[in-house]
Amino acid sequence: MSLSIYKNLVKKNLPFLYKVLVSIKKKFANLMRLKDVLLMMISLLFFPRYVYLFSTRNFFVPTKNRNNSSTNHIPYSTYLKKSNKQNRIPEANFIAVGDSFNLNEIKNFKNPTFLSCFWNTIQQDENDNLFYIPEDNLQSYVLKRNKNIFGKLKTYDNNNLIYIMTKKKYFKRLIDKGVKVLNVQIYHEKSIDNFEPLSQEVKEDKNYYDFLSKNNIESISLIHKFYKSNPTKKYSHWVPTGSVLPNIFALSTFVDKINIYGWDFYFDKNPKDLNLFQILYRMYSLSPHESTSFESSIINYYYAFKLNQLPNIKIYGRLGQVSNKYNLINKIEKVIYK
Repeated sequence: MSLSIYKNLVKKNLPFLYKVLVSIKKKFANLMRLKDVLLMMISLLFFPRYVYLFSTRNFFVPTKNRNNSSTNHIPYSTYLKKSNKQNRIPEANFIAVGDSFNLNEIKNFKNPTFLSCFWNTIQQDENDNLFYIPEDNLQSYVLKRNKNIFGKLKTYDNNNLIYIMTKKKYFKRLIDKGVKVLNVQIYHEKSIDNFEPLSQEVKEDKNYYDFLSKNNIESISLIHKFYKSNPTKKYSHWVPTGSVLPNIFALSTFVDKINIYGWDFYFDKNPKDLNLFQILYRMYSLSPHESTSFESSIINYYYAFKLNQLPNIKIYGRLGQVSNKYNLINKIEKVIYK
């Protein structure tokens, strides 16, 4: 009798015991994850090239699979076969869902403005105040409020707004509300000249791009180049960047200057105002994604610093305040590169 059969028997006949066992399993997993994160933190400070040994889901790779240097290295290339040609834009705004940005500032923007993974449209109340109220999605922790306190709401009408999305379900919701949308997908090179989408939905839904075409949704697809070569099956092909980083690189393929707002990556204070241990603590504790948070934070922290040094990119969110204080950027570089 397989383990899954025993599991279902306990769940059906002894629901209380099943809940207790599930709770114990979750707490044990969290404890093991905390152990891994502490080891990654220690390794980052003293032996950064070996952080990959302690990544719970093997998100970092051995030195032999890494690129030689971060100098002029762009971690994405355009997958032209799955992309639509875009008209060049001299300047655009890019907004993530971090709370360092007041959405009402959008009213003052004249340039095209791209919203990164807003799972619902921006709402406007009777006094013209703007809100983002997420619904049934992973981002619901961003703004936990009772809709009833806002009074009557409607979708904010602004022809300059473009919502960047990846999931068909939310494309349908946004289209039904009459807003502009853009699809951004990430691929990895499974073998030479054989590219596979990282999104499970795109991988399984053979009609995904037909749906986009039918609804006149344009796409930008990227191939991630974080690794020099494909790692073994032990290591993940999925790099836990979150949505903001690839979306910024997608925009950079056709936008000359990008102003970035709300890129906080769960930091509740500016990194420049924090000491080393406060930074490390926030890299793990503030994100709701326990199994990926520390690795994701390291990647976003590093590339925010690098992007903010470019003359055509300006970051106004909290990650715009990242510096090489405590030599942290140099240490992170040894985690990602040789």
